[in-house]
Amino acid sequence: MLLDEDATVMTPATLTDEEASTLPVAALTVWFSLVEYGKIKAGDTVLVQGTGGVSVYAVQIASALGARVIVTSSSNEKLERVKALGAKDVINYAETPDWPRSSSNKA
Repeated sequence: MLLDEDATVMTPATLTDEEASTLPVAALTVWFSLVEYGKIKAGDTVLVQGTGGVSVYAVQIASALGARVIVTSSSNEKLERVKALGAKDVINYAETPDWPRSSSNKA
């Protein structure tokens, strides 16, 4: 397969080519956003919006690196799933429509 260089990313140094080939684009998007660019580390806090493919990888990778992960969603069922994947806190924004204002008042 021939790809334009703008459509590719470097393999994470900790993975072999074979291991990296199993990662879908969603996982690589998260890896480069959180690790390569964001430089997250244990003790950092990561806010993940939603519970789709990229978000699920973000929960798992950030949690594995020791970050505190907060996830927003309108589905309690999906929030329970991401808690099982490592999310420490969840916010159902449909049940708490004023959550940004109410959480900033607590600071």
